[in-house]
Amino acid sequence: MVTRRPAWAFSQQTARQVLAKHFGTAGLEGFGFSDAPADAQAIRAAGAVLDYLTETQKSSLEHIDRLLPYRSLGTLEIDESSRRSLEITRTIRDGRREGSLLWVLDRTVTAMGSRLLAEWVANPLTEIAAIRARLDAVEEFVGNQSLCDDLHESLTADL
Repeated sequence: MVTRRPAWAFSQQTARQVLAKHFGTAGLEGFGFSDAPADAQAIRAAGAVLDYLTETQKSSLEHIDRLLPYRSLGTLEIDESSRRSLEITRTIRDGRREGSLLWVLDRTVTAMGSRLLAEWVANPLTEIAAIRARLDAVEEFVGNQSLCDDLHESLTADL
């Protein structure tokens, strides 16, 4: 069954009023929201959801005590459950690195390189330009074995 909501429930003004009333604030700037279009859409959605919950739930909504803006920053956010089931950095069975995606990919020779690779694998890029730039860098190394050898030698010299 689909419950239709009136158009006014999704208006910016109504959403701001509903949220401000629920959180007992004069505005939403304290939660990290601005006048940016993406924030306006998030506020409208959050306000409509809270309005719907207020109307349909017969219990207190006091447990909803914060509002956090979503900021992707060019990387994909993966929830902990998905991270675990995909075995990105640890296996499900015993929680070890061996057998994970990171373990398969990691051929780094420094601790810093290993940490950087772990960060990249755990938080994949979402912006096309950044993905292409990273692929171009990989292509440069794949096509130039002497560069790879020189870099490897430089990185392992102090180990």
